[in-house]
Amino acid sequence: QPLDVGGYGSNMVVIKLTADQSANLPFPIGCPVWYNFSVEKDDHNMKRGLIRSASLRDGQLHYEVTYCDDDGKVAVTEEVKEANLGFGAFCPVTILPENKSDSQETSTVDDPLEGEIVMCSSLGSKFVYTAMISMNGSQFRYETAIDASRVKYRKVEVDKTESNEETAGNNTNAISNCKKGKIDKKDGTNP
Repeated sequence: QPLDVGGYGSNMVVIKLTADQSANLPFPIGCPVWYNFSVEKDDHNMKRGLIRSASLRDGQLHYEVTYCDDDGKVAVTEEVKEANLGFGAFCPVTILPENKSDSQETSTVDDPLEGEIVMCSSLGSKFVYTAMISMNGSQFRYETAIDASRVKYRKVEVDKTESNEETAGNNTNAISNCKKGKIDKKDGTNP
């Protein structure tokens, strides 16, 4: 359902996406993310949170990201443009093989690999990842400098009763434990 958002200085129409529509987005509901990457060399104040919803405005995707405040007592939600998001720690991903025509190295692996994000770095408007890739059984390897174009979110079914929204990012933050209050950063009020 389109919403008229007149308070933003223009007559923008915001289309809030349903959970089903959001499931096929690059960052679906429940996906752990990092954002607020600084371009300053010594500033390491990026934030982490979970995707809670998505909307379309002026042809761009915007996501509502929820995180715990510094005290870990209040869940804070703020809106972040898709271009400013990177996959968060422990996010389950599929890593696509390198395009051999774009790479000087020859890759022997042609199949996509399953792994989890360890770190995301921002190089201007480009993201690169370090991932822990599952090999055989309990064996893993780490790969660094993975271009964001090769990394895709991978849905993981924990069991029949839990969704990614309920379980994703539990290792990176305890948003579900921050239930004493809630702040919406868009207008700064407590609902």
